[in-house]
Amino acid sequence: MLSLTELGLDTRAATVTCDVPWLDCAIVGRSVRLVATAGRKASRQRGSARISSQGRSVMITVDLQVASPPRQTGSAASTGRQEAGWTVARAVTVGLVLGLLLFLAFVIAS
Repeated sequence: MLSLTELGLDTRAATVTCDVPWLDCAIVGRSVRLVATAGRKASRQRGSARISSQGRSVMITVDLQVASPPRQTGSAASTGRQEAGWTVARAVTVGLVLGLLLFLAFVIAS
């Protein structure tokens, strides 16, 4: 969010326009909100927003670089699934052991 007063613009008559479809821009209260929306295909894009108010305008350039998450393929993906399975198995085993110990404690106490 960018403050209109910090940009030196009047908050009552301000308008904002964007030149690219992937950049959502709006005036919210006394601030300007710029949000990159989904649907970007290139890894790096550039766009701009123009904020105008009573004859004055400010141009903001947005340089967007999309970071793609690393892909897991082959054995790395299956190893991740196996590790998740081991985690569930460990949790079940620990729960059963603790339940058995709690049961034995009640039997001994009574």
